[in-house]
Amino acid sequence: MIKKSQQGIGLLELMLSLAIIAGLLLAASRYFQNTMLSKNVADTIDIARAMSSAGQSYLLTNTAYPTSEIWDTFVDNGLLPNSFPSNTNPWGGKLTFTGQPADGGSHLGPYITLTMNNIPAKACASISGQSADLVCDSIKTDYISCQTTDGQLGFASLTINLDSQCPPLTS
Repeated sequence: MIKKSQQGIGLLELMLSLAIIAGLLLAASRYFQNTMLSKNVADTIDIARAMSSAGQSYLLTNTAYPTSEIWDTFVDNGLLPNSFPSNTNPWGGKLTFTGQPADGGSHLGPYITLTMNNIPAKACASISGQSADLVCDSIKTDYISCQTTDGQLGFASLTINLDSQCPPLTS
């Protein structure tokens, strides 16, 4: 009796191979998304740290922050590099820096308001938790806030107040 040898692969083997490949691609995609989220969160915190440091250096020779063109002023004074992001956050949304005067209340000295729009809500929460050392400790005032801008898509607006002088803690 002559045996006929099979050649090629069957439909079952093909479908099983495709299912394994699809599973691997899904896992790689989720890993990539989490990695990009972590990178963008770290970049955002670096922006806030650099702006805070530049602001402190600026106040060594000035009594207040400029109320407009704060980024240009810091770059012109050599406090920030030209490559520092001026108007776009790591997610591609708007990035603004505004100098504010002391208000005698929760802000005893001049401060910088850093605002970023179109940040994923998950990232906004992560930034808030990791940026605690950049802002004043306070029970009354939110120095970092995340405001949901679109509940369906999960985007938020992040505001960080970088104070030059913190009020004393009161309970």
